[in-house]
Amino acid sequence: MAYLGNVPVVRMEPGCTDRIGTVVGHLLDEVFRTWLWRCRVGPYVADPQGVLFTARPPELIALAALPSGDEDSTPTIVYPEPLLSTDEQRLFSEIAPGVRVLTFTEWLEERR
Repeated sequence: MAYLGNVPVVRMEPGCTDRIGTVVGHLLDEVFRTWLWRCRVGPYVADPQGVLFTARPPELIALAALPSGDEDSTPTIVYPEPLLSTDEQRLFSEIAPGVRVLTFTEWLEERR
């Protein structure tokens, strides 16, 4: 089962239907945001070379499950902005020291 810590939560009472529009709106926001992300990274996905493009910043629990890279390859996770906080970056480097976590802009800058 996937960990859903970064997924927005919309509460809805079982017997109340006045929030259905809000729930559908949030679902469509997520679908559209993910679709736009895939369109943006589409040209780069064809030749990933150890790069995983995700529509959200990675979760600590997901990083803990990743195999660490060997000396020849360092896996990279690329996600949309904003930057991670300093605390998150520190935790990520402790949990998965062989994995690089970059925003799309940082990753593009490195490719120059």
